[in-house]
Amino acid sequence: PSASTHTHLRLSRTMSTETLTCYCGACTVTCEGEPAMQLFCHCDDCRRWGGSIVQAAKLYPHDKVTVKGPTISKDKGAKKEGAGSWRFSCSTCGGVLADDKEHLGLWMIPAGLSQKPFEPTFHLHYKSKIYAMKDGLPKFETLSAAFGGDDKTLDE
Repeated sequence: PSASTHTHLRLSRTMSTETLTCYCGACTVTCEGEPAMQLFCHCDDCRRWGGSIVQAAKLYPHDKVTVKGPTISKDKGAKKEGAGSWRFSCSTCGGVLADDKEHLGLWMIPAGLSQKPFEPTFHLHYKSKIYAMKDGLPKFETLSAAFGGDDKTLDE
């Protein structure tokens, strides 16, 4: 392939759009482009919301995500004062959809909703883990500096 073909492939990959759905299909989450970051979160809140041992997450810039359909929020539709998350689920089936990290300018999308590969680069809240993951990725005790944390890491 020529250099122009490679440029075209790179551009189409960057400009891709993926529309995700909840379990019943009543709600959609449309994500434009590639995630700003992909990570594992081990905090109790993320684990409870996602119903798993860890939250595998893709984070997108706020202006690149659109949530549509009948939603409910863990905050009952009102942003809690000082809350770091404003999570949305489908009001029909209860399926998780998205977490508005407005204070960071990002939407957190559960990676399991996507059909694209999950390529995490670090772990958050590793001190709260309930399952150790030996994958060679950095493991922040709480939060990385990008999330307002102290960047302290833990061993695997």
